[in-house]
Amino acid sequence: MYRIKKDKRVLRSSKLICDGLNQILLTKKFEQINVSELTEASGVSRGTFYRIFDSPVDVLAYLCDSLIEEATEGFLKRRNGSKDELTLFFLNFWMEHCSLLESIQKSGKIELIVKSIRMHPELYNFAGDKTMTDSEVEFYGATFAGALSGLLFVWVRHGRKENVIEMFNIFKKVVDILHQ
Repeated sequence: MYRIKKDKRVLRSSKLICDGLNQILLTKKFEQINVSELTEASGVSRGTFYRIFDSPVDVLAYLCDSLIEEATEGFLKRRNGSKDELTLFFLNFWMEHCSLLESIQKSGKIELIVKSIRMHPELYNFAGDKTMTDSEVEFYGATFAGALSGLLFVWVRHGRKENVIEMFNIFKKVVDILHQ
């Protein structure tokens, strides 16, 4: 769990810790990273780390949640776009932040991105379908989050060769197959 307050010092320390994690990830596997290395790389004390985060996994969760917040803001600005435009925006956004996807994948904590996406139903209830019950929206959200994050993780694992249009076409093909 992480505890990020809107206090400037906490936000600054959180950023330093996140930057430290990203720096360490350039040379080391996530599972090899410990709190001592994070505090050394970030320049924050161990006490400060534990006031904000419980573990290195929580730093990843915070980074993921922060990016989903950013994606949600961009998504809502484009709310009147078509489903295709919104899907392209979301795919492109995550492709631009592929280093975090790679870190999450290497950590074995893929559920972090799914959980973050599911916390924002406005991302997956594209059409604002008023006929769906809350339960159906939740099921749809889990399916959407799982499918999209799965697609992105395969893209990372395969060396990030495809561009956003190719990924979009793959996603559409998968969705079409599911709708048959």
